[in-house]
This record gives sequence, structure tokens and C-alpha cells, in this order.
Amino acid sequence: MPFATYADIEPLLPRALRQIVQQDFAQLEAEAAKIIRDYTQTPIPADPADAPDWVRTPLALLIAYLAASAASALSPELQQQIESMRRQAYQILDLHRKRQPEGTQARLGQIEGIYE
Repeated sequence: MPFATYADIEPLLPRALRQIVQQDFAQLEAEAAKIIRDYTQTPIPADPADAPDWVRTPLALLIAYLAASAASALSPELQQQIESMRRQAYQILDLHRKRQPEGTQARLGQIEGIYE
């Protein structure tokens, strides 16, 4: 149940991480898809063609972040780029996050016998 294929996101990945991502794409995509699903309440489709268009960019950015955590000896510049990509992914996800409907409120009440 993927949001995208490797070919869909390859152009969005740093060249230094493409081989790592390609080797472990199924696992990395599944992890990133769970993050997106849990954060935005967007269901993971059975077919990548059914995924919303907006999801591919944050998916690629999160996959790069996850792949970088498994990589060794990344340059400081690439580490900074990867951290920036992670922040960008969450900014995009924030735009698509399901929010509590406006006009709803938290409610308080009394429970009988609580202070006895």
C-alpha cells in the first residue's frame, strides 16, 4: 500500500542517497507513509495512482531523512540539507493535517463524589 513508487520520487532525492533509497525503498516508503498517515489522517492507498498529488514531496523528503539515518559518513552540508528537507516535509504535512472542526470546544463537567 504505497503512496508512490521509487520512480515518482527519485528526482526529489539527493544524489548521494538514491542508491540507499533504491535498495530499501519498500521499507523506507512504508515508514514514511505511516508517518504521513498518522500525522495527517490521510489513508495509504492500495495503488500509488490513487494517492493525493501533494503527498509525493513530503514522502520523498521523509524517505531521504530516514535513509540518511542509516547512511554513514554524510558530509555536514548533506546533513544540513537532510534536516532542512525534514522540516519542509512537516511544513507541507501541516498544511494537510486534519484539524478539529471550528466551533468545537473542550468541555468541563463535575464528577459527583470526586472531592469526598
